Amino acid sequence: MRLKLLLILLLFVHLSHGQGNIGLIFNIDDSVNHQYIGLTIFQLVQKQYACPPELNEKLLELTKSYLGKMTKGEVVEIAPKDYLIYQQKKNELRKREFKKYETKWFLKLRDTYKLSSIVIMQNTPSIRDVIHNSKYALDGFGFYNGPYKKMNNIYFCLKTNHIYQSTNEDPISLKSEKYLGENFYKSSEEYPRITDKEQTISEDQIIEAIPIISDLLNVQIMELLAQPEFLKNL
Repeated sequence: MRLKLLLILLLFVHLSHGQGNIGLIFNIDDSVNHQYIGLTIFQLVQKQYACPPELNEKLLELTKSYLGKMTKGEVVEIAPKDYLIYQQKKNELRKREFKKYETKWFLKLRDTYKLSSIVIMQNTPSIRDVIHNSKYALDGFGFYNGPYKKMNNIYFCLKTNHIYQSTNEDPISLKSEKYLGENFYKSSEEYPRITDKEQTISEDQIIEAIPIISDLLNVQIMELLAQPEFLKNL
């Protein structure tokens, strides 16, 4: 409740200043992960499943809805390929060269779509296992079963990169990549449990998990938007 009240207050202050369009690059994995860790190192199951279009659509809709409340302008969806090129250049170029490239990249998108900022949202590629404290990282997002029957989890951890125009005409990047404790996963003995390599999670079970994954994203976006430093530069 406190988080919602804080978000409403910050939203009121933010909108009073009037902002331009917000560019959104929404880039989540095209696969859903499952991992089971047993009591020994030999009890490990890791699989990937196709991500149903409904999941991507729901998370994108939720994200656009939140950002839409943060601006008097529009939320402009930018193709993920623009971010992939940006990421490729970041890996290829030296720091100073990349800074020049980033400026040109941002200004081109800014002028094309009349943007005040760009928000890149994606799932964290790999998460240290703080749920059952195993040595195996959790990749992407999806289902995670622990050693005992009641240890069933669904997880999704948000990663963002916020790029906005600073006063000296150079774009500034604000990176938020943090693990939000229990807010990036939910546990229930009712969630799917797969402990054998021959078993599979069905597409229906993945679709049934969409509201849960949406709730996880919902909480994390609210926490992100409650950060004054992030909000004031949208």
